Amino acid sequence: MLGAGQEPAWPRVTLLSAKTVELGGDLGVALRQGTARLGQEPFTAAWLLADVSFEMDRIFTNYSGDASGRFLELAALTSPPGKMLPPALEAVLTAVPRHQRPDGHFGVAVDLAQPLPKAAAPIPMLWGNARLLVGLVTAFGEYRDPKLLEAARRLGDFYVDSSTQLCNPAREAELRGSGTYGDGYTCCYFPAIESLALLHRATGERRYLEQAKRMASFFQKFDALPIEHSHGNLCAWRGILELYGITGEPAWLARARAKWEAAVRGGYVWALGGIGEHWNVWFEGDEGCSESDWLRFNLDLWRFTGETRYLDMAERLLRNQYPANQCANGGYGMRHFDGDASGPVATRGGVDEWPFCCSFHGPLGLHHLKSYLAAGSDSSLYLNFPLDFSAEVQAAGRAWRLETRTLPPPRPGTRAVEIALAPVGGGGARTSLRVRLPAWASSAEVTAGGGAQLAAPLDKGYLRLDREFRPDEKVAVTFQAGLRAEGRSFKQATLPAGQAARLLDVSLIAGPDVLFATPAPGTNRLTLFAVVDAAGRLGLPAGPEGGYLTIALANPNVPAAEAAGLLETAPLVALRPWSALKTQDRAAFAHHLVVAPAEAVPEAARVRFQRRAREAGWFPERHAAGSGGGATPEREL
Repeated sequence: MLGAGQEPAWPRVTLLSAKTVELGGDLGVALRQGTARLGQEPFTAAWLLADVSFEMDRIFTNYSGDASGRFLELAALTSPPGKMLPPALEAVLTAVPRHQRPDGHFGVAVDLAQPLPKAAAPIPMLWGNARLLVGLVTAFGEYRDPKLLEAARRLGDFYVDSSTQLCNPAREAELRGSGTYGDGYTCCYFPAIESLALLHRATGERRYLEQAKRMASFFQKFDALPIEHSHGNLCAWRGILELYGITGEPAWLARARAKWEAAVRGGYVWALGGIGEHWNVWFEGDEGCSESDWLRFNLDLWRFTGETRYLDMAERLLRNQYPANQCANGGYGMRHFDGDASGPVATRGGVDEWPFCCSFHGPLGLHHLKSYLAAGSDSSLYLNFPLDFSAEVQAAGRAWRLETRTLPPPRPGTRAVEIALAPVGGGGARTSLRVRLPAWASSAEVTAGGGAQLAAPLDKGYLRLDREFRPDEKVAVTFQAGLRAEGRSFKQATLPAGQAARLLDVSLIAGPDVLFATPAPGTNRLTLFAVVDAAGRLGLPAGPEGGYLTIALANPNVPAAEAAGLLETAPLVALRPWSALKTQDRAAFAHHLVVAPAEAVPEAARVRFQRRAREAGWFPERHAAGSGGGATPEREL
């Protein structure tokens, strides 16, 4: 199970300013590639404006304001201070208000009193207008152009006026009849909860907040899993957390936490940490927009509760499903999966880019992530993710310069990060640095620059380091990260120590990484061979690029003693994290395991397996501990 939460009082935290954070590593590259995509085809001003101007025929122009609003939001947030990039941003900002209708909305003329069957013209228009309202408010916040705020107010007033028809209990059956996919009322109307909450923040005007609350209350009638459009549903839920952030009313937060529990425990969240385009236990594809929303939903749940399990989920997503959703050109879209009623089993093929939505929303999630990498309170500084980044943090009454850098693992089965923390302006100062202990880490060791071990007791999911921090000192944190098997809904599988076992439908996890098995022909689960030692620890041979190597068996009914004898002849299978794989071939992440006692594998079988692996070109002797975190072949098998 992902990390245990806690129920203490949680202080108000100050997030990082995303624009000032320097994000490195794979996620930094992904964000830079994603924002660079905005300056490429098809994102001309004419193409972006088509959903409000109708001067160009392109996909989804009836979702008025969808692409144009998303573009405004992302481009405004990621443009350098005082600039508008890409060049289309200025043209779109100038043109959008000219297409607003007298009643405040954008798009075709609508009469909300008329029946609203599935795909009726006002329904997709409502979706796009919700995204455009966020874009207008965000752009106003960056550029302070009063024309943008005026357009946002007029659109907000349209939503306020909509409540007579669209929050009307007498129309519930009719509205429900439009379905829950992307052309239905349930998906398209409620994302404006977020839009109106943000407009209230920008203006302080109460009517927008009251309308958002009215919509959020009515939303309860329509929110139930499974649901056909996870992106639309999560947009509404992020809006509900905005309401909690504004009002502090506990009911909004309680509802959001209950939603998370229902999704995770019900199997609607996949082993890779993300969800499907249809929020079902099984669907054949995901959506970059949904992964972005799910990421932000988890980050905000942490922000308001301090429960580290939400950061554990965010990390699982960021290490696995989020990068698997990005295209080579930096865009995002739909990745395809094999699976069955139990859930997805394997990725297959590439990513279909959806430039009309996901290529905006994917980078947007990574931009917002930067604000949550660390945070400050009146007494402490919280380091939430062991990633490569640098930032200025407001904590304990002063500004701090924080730099973190991932390190080569000092020994197999570990992950390490180096931390430099010092007061802005020089000198030293005492504070409490709290480093999250991830759920994937069984323990951690904290050392000073000279190698001396430092006391860091575990406190509410964080390693607490109380000391003076100076510019010339660095601290290293080494996390112990073993191999484990995990069932659906993140339930950790247990193995009888030193005994044969069979595990069905499990994923193999090394540290924060789900391991993908290749080659994985067909459409079903592979049956893989593993060992367990006398302490109950799962083992696999080490393999290329930081992964592992094992064999595929005919079926899960092969006896463990017989399986050990097949090391010389059964097909070789590599298991690697997505970061070392990135393939369009089928890659399986749900398997059956036949587990033998490690001591029951003859030495001769181990030697012959290693020889066969070398001859096949897998080079298991070149163990790369950095990604897989396993031990050497001799130690594991």
